[in-house]
Formats: sequence, structure tokens, C-alpha cells
Amino acid sequence: MKRIDFYVKINTYIVTFNAVANGGNCDIENKEVAYEVEYGELPIATKQGYAFLGWYTAKTNGNLVEADTIVSVAKNHTLYAQFIANTYVLTFDATTNTGECY
Repeated sequence: MKRIDFYVKINTYIVTFNAVANGGNCDIENKEVAYEVEYGELPIATKQGYAFLGWYTAKTNGNLVEADTIVSVAKNHTLYAQFIANTYVLTFDATTNTGECY
């Protein structure tokens, strides 16, 4: 019997995490991902005074990419951090001239 070896080449690409485009920061710049496989763990971006919405395929709008999203781009690509401003309620008591921030 003749032995036949099969080799599978998994196409891998670099995904770059761009938080700076929307004024944020991210400690992880990029990671290797495999085509048609989940992205896996994604970093958390930060921006003072804002909540992190997630990683998107465009600076504004775009599609949300999560850890279980399948890599469907067969080339190196960039994901963009998007944020939403934190909201605060200011209550002022005019009878005592005091206020509280929440």
C-alpha cells in the first residue's frame, strides 16, 4: 500500500487594531488570524469619558466584529474601535444650594 500525505495550508493574515482613529488607545496593535476561522479573543480599547462599543470594520458605522465572528477577509485588514460618550446626570437642589453628580 502506498502512503499518501495530505497537507493543508491555512491562510493567515494580520488584523490591525486601530483605536487611535477615534481618539482611543489599545495596548495590542495586531494579531494573526486564520481565514474562515473565528477571530478569537479581541483586545479592549479605552477612551477617557467614553464606553467601548467594540471593533468594527470601518471607522464609523461598519460591521461589528466579535470573538466568534468568522474571518471573511482574505488579506491583512484593520478593525476600528468605536466608542460612545458616557452620560451623566447632574442634580441640583436649589433649596440647599448643593448638588450631586451621578
